[in-house]
Amino acid sequence: MRVTICFICITVLALLIPLLAFSSEYSGYASEFLRVEVGAAPSAMGGAYTSLAEGSIATYWNPAGITSTEHISATFSHHECLMDLKQEFAGFTFKTPIGVFGTSFNTFTYGTLIGYDEQGNKTPDFTARSNCFSVCYARRFIEPVDMGLSFKYIWERIETAKANTIAFDIGVRAKMFNSFLIGMVIQNLGPGEKFISSSNSLPLTLRLGSAFTPYESDLFTETASVDFSMVKSGRRCLHLGSQTTLYRTIHLRAGYRHASVDTAEEFTMGAGLSFNRLIPAFSDTNIELDFSQTFGSVEGLGNLSRITMSFEF
Repeated sequence: MRVTICFICITVLALLIPLLAFSSEYSGYASEFLRVEVGAAPSAMGGAYTSLAEGSIATYWNPAGITSTEHISATFSHHECLMDLKQEFAGFTFKTPIGVFGTSFNTFTYGTLIGYDEQGNKTPDFTARSNCFSVCYARRFIEPVDMGLSFKYIWERIETAKANTIAFDIGVRAKMFNSFLIGMVIQNLGPGEKFISSSNSLPLTLRLGSAFTPYESDLFTETASVDFSMVKSGRRCLHLGSQTTLYRTIHLRAGYRHASVDTAEEFTMGAGLSFNRLIPAFSDTNIELDFSQTFGSVEGLGNLSRITMSFEF
């Protein structure tokens, strides 16, 4: 029975991939904020995180990754963009006898915007906000394959105009040979969004990734990862990342992105600190603080800073 379910899910994913194979003239997407990556650690590794995503941060990256949750996991992330643009994320996962459930909230604020009417006359300033609330479920259907599904409710507001829609993410993740991970996720499957009289599709995205840990010990661990992402418009991006962990406490990360559009590229870097080995009182609770910095133009938001706090109980 499990083999049958797994085969059906993988077949569905395979059939969905052609949806992304045909590029169309780009005229902008609804809910573009869904493409802005979440989390300091993933960003520091150039976004090469589809196979590495675990715990509550996986509610954004790959719902299959939430199966790594042993008991309870929580993540809070803050992202500073250009000017007044800000992104906040909170994720939570918990394990049950029938699988792992998760939820997350992703919000993007645009600050105060200057208003003008159709004739170019000044009008009162206004604000805008985009939000996404998701509910996830994942479990291991067959060794060593984890599969996950995420339901998203998306709503946005620009001054008094409002719009909402729903979407789904479907993800697969597998650990091979104890040191090699592979993952795949299709994000933002769903109808478009309509603002007043304008309708646009969601940024339907395919991500494929793998990660390899050639050496692991209490003293030193090295991990390398690579992702390939593609949006239905035809925009393709290569993501490369590496992480060096010292004493299972200090995490040093670096990454690179290269997008097919205008050959844009980004270099990323960051660091993290796990407190459970430093503070005996936290020995049963993994608390990790991560920071990342992005230099480049792939995300179109300038040099970016992210800070993330994660908890595993």
